[in-house]
Amino acid sequence: KKKKKKKKKTDPEAYIFYNGEQIPVLKFGPKFEQEARIYKQKNQDPKDVPVILRADALVKTGLVQDLIKLAQENGFTKFAFKATQKIQ
Repeated sequence: KKKKKKKKKTDPEAYIFYNGEQIPVLKFGPKFEQEARIYKQKNQDPKDVPVILRADALVKTGLVQDLIKLAQENGFTKFAFKATQKIQ
């Protein structure tokens, strides 16, 4: 008899990994707010600060768009996407 492989349960929630924290994407607004405040205190306009995004292939495009919207609501306007590829 073949043993049934247990399927790994995946978490349907998408997270941001930020400074050692795991934060659901749609709850990241306060962090953008905090970052914008810090940049303003340093006399830097958030619109001049690039937000670098790297998303797993399984993350829905809509969630990435939601994250960008949260950033824009806090004054960030420059975005860069970083891609990684596993080499076997």
